[in-house]
Amino acid sequence: MLFTHQIAALNEALSVDDNGLLKYDLVLWSDIKKSAKSTIAGAVVLWRCVHTKKGKFRIVANDLKQAASRVFEAITMCLALNPRLGKQFTATKYMLTHIPTGSTIEAVPVDPKGEAGGGDDMVEFTELHSADNEAARKMWTETTLSPLKFGKSQRWVDTYAGFSGESPILEPMYQDLVQPQNCLPDTEYPFYVSGRSFCMWNTTPRLPWQTEIYYASEARTLLPNEYRRVHKNEWTSSVQSFIQIEWWDACKVDKLPELGNNEIVVSMDAAVAMTVSPSWPSVGTVIKRLYAMLASGYHTTASCSIAVLMQSPALITI
Repeated sequence: MLFTHQIAALNEALSVDDNGLLKYDLVLWSDIKKSAKSTIAGAVVLWRCVHTKKGKFRIVANDLKQAASRVFEAITMCLALNPRLGKQFTATKYMLTHIPTGSTIEAVPVDPKGEAGGGDDMVEFTELHSADNEAARKMWTETTLSPLKFGKSQRWVDTYAGFSGESPILEPMYQDLVQPQNCLPDTEYPFYVSGRSFCMWNTTPRLPWQTEIYYASEARTLLPNEYRRVHKNEWTSSVQSFIQIEWWDACKVDKLPELGNNEIVVSMDAAVAMTVSPSWPSVGTVIKRLYAMLASGYHTTASCSIAVLMQSPALITI
């Protein structure tokens, strides 16, 4: 089942001009996590395959496992669930052949030497945000569309946002396309057109399973930058504190509970540089407190902690 914005995006992405040629050579389909990006890309590849004579369709990812487990897997699942259509294909591990048309769909890893000059009818790049190396850049170049198939072939990208400065193919594409002057008129959806390139860059939950309670749960377990990247489709920095200050604050208690005769564990860290707030107690102060615990009966825990610290006496000032 497709939803309204997906139908509108597909109608535009696959539209043709008065000569029957595809209006767009490049389609950038970017949506938040779990918005059926791979399934839709697979449906487009499959639809074009069964309507193209002797066509060549490639699904490219950073490695073979990723190539075979995203869009390609969506296609094989479709064929398994639709036996009438499935009978029209022969299959090997990484290639499907449509018997009536002779067209092929192949899952391939980034390999610019082995995959150059293919003369493809469609090249689908999955999760382009993670294509961050020289091999990926060369692969993008080598899979450029042939002039012999101009208006009959496309490159299709399904992805969400990456880390700023770490997506050398996707980020310049985004910066070129997602601009106010490129907004497609007469639509409420985030569609952009520049030359022969079409982009949908959605940042809004639009599907029934993308609920507020789900996002509230995700916000509690993901780092803020990662949450914004995968669930809001925003470009973020990869540099961020692993433990957020809000998490530390949530651990604070005004008063410790009564310990009684229970065993406790004290965890400590020390460094040669001043990497913590000057307002925090010094290592020496903590050791004094541990000695006080020794006098109160917490012999095992306190003595072990002090023994470890005493291995580095230069770090201790009492």
